[in-house]
Amino acid sequence: MSVIDNKHVTYRGNSSHSAIEEWINYLPNVKWRNVATISFVHLCALYSLVTIDFTIDIRTVFWYILICVIQAMGFTAGAHRYWTHRTFKAKLLLRIILVFCYITADQISIRNWVRDHRTHHKFTETNADPYNSNRGFFFSHVGWLMVKKHPEVIKKGQQIDDNDISRILNKYNIIVLLSIATALPHVVYSFVATYFLSRQI
Repeated sequence: MSVIDNKHVTYRGNSSHSAIEEWINYLPNVKWRNVATISFVHLCALYSLVTIDFTIDIRTVFWYILICVIQAMGFTAGAHRYWTHRTFKAKLLLRIILVFCYITADQISIRNWVRDHRTHHKFTETNADPYNSNRGFFFSHVGWLMVKKHPEVIKKGQQIDDNDISRILNKYNIIVLLSIATALPHVVYSFVATYFLSRQI
């Protein structure tokens, strides 16, 4: 029996078909719902890029850019610099704004994001690193979201202090995401475009 600990895969034998056995043994580790969701989102983005209407109203472009900036602020200033590394102090109003900005990106809960990133910094390039680059370029960027966490990630992640992260947001993450990240941008844009800019979507 051979064990590829870095990939959390176990397979038998040393014949030419060992690679196939490795993949078969690895399949139970795949989070198929995540694979389907991530693939669907990117296929929709590709479809939109191919079928884009180049006569689109410039105000729609500005709205898209604004949403991108808001999401970037949520990640960089909020989840990363404030909650993960505590590089600055923030009063309640700013924290609420940063949470809102982060949620518009429609990602995992802030609590889980911070836990994973703190674990990454503390155990970089080990089996406890959620984005372990030793498992390949694809894994460290996207693949880690598509498979179950390595046992070491779970074990070490439990040692990371996350008491400062809102448990309420984590508990109701799906509801919050659907409300703010999915529904709100469409409602706001439709309302502004229809009633203030006098044009139909």
